[in-house]
Amino acid sequence: KRRFLKLVDGMNERIRNYPGHKSWIDLGMMSNWDHYAGEALEFNNWTELLPLDKATELYGPDIYRKVKKFRVACPSCPVAHREILELREGEFAGLVLHTGSFMDITLTGVKFHCDYLQATKIHDLLDRSGLCVLTFWHLIDFVIDLYQQGKITEKDTGGITLKRDFETAVMLIDKVTRREGFGDILAGGWTEVLKRFNNEDQAMVIKDAEVILDPRVSGFGTHEFSYITCPRGPQSATGSSP
Repeated sequence: KRRFLKLVDGMNERIRNYPGHKSWIDLGMMSNWDHYAGEALEFNNWTELLPLDKATELYGPDIYRKVKKFRVACPSCPVAHREILELREGEFAGLVLHTGSFMDITLTGVKFHCDYLQATKIHDLLDRSGLCVLTFWHLIDFVIDLYQQGKITEKDTGGITLKRDFETAVMLIDKVTRREGFGDILAGGWTEVLKRFNNEDQAMVIKDAEVILDPRVSGFGTHEFSYITCPRGPQSATGSSP
């Protein structure tokens, strides 16, 4: 036991003395903002990245400081990023959200071309509706891309004009939850959407699940390799170790 505690104390000391420790305390996962923003803020079905300067203006560390309320870490991780966020201004002031990371808000905003206030509200509605945030982002981004290409039309959507904006996101959350019209197709997930519109060659999907990062941008590391090898398909937990 003493030998074990000596090892633990040594690791804790190394963490406290790490040059980036104060930044971890202040920003958590957002301390690595430039890296994440450079590889993950994609839209238009993985064909465009939001430029770093624009991303920083809309969702960067200064924006995060406006909403951070409390943060905890996963077991054994020195960087806390499980967030409790609170909106303190705007139409949705007072909204409190529990989320895995502020990057989830950023990615929501990028997909639907909205600010951090609206993105937080979208995330809140998805949570309250019991819908997977990650699948909703990518699935809606995918069908909007097909719509813009003319491969699906308003005849397919039941008269809905698909746009990347707050109003469209809120409407589709409601329709998916109620399995109403076009929402019933979306509620079937990737399996139903790809079967209905026959565009598998354009979908970044493995084992009926969307990829989280694009290896062409992020690099082909253990995380990306696990998309192929994990029996459940792409997920964060399997391949994120060094």
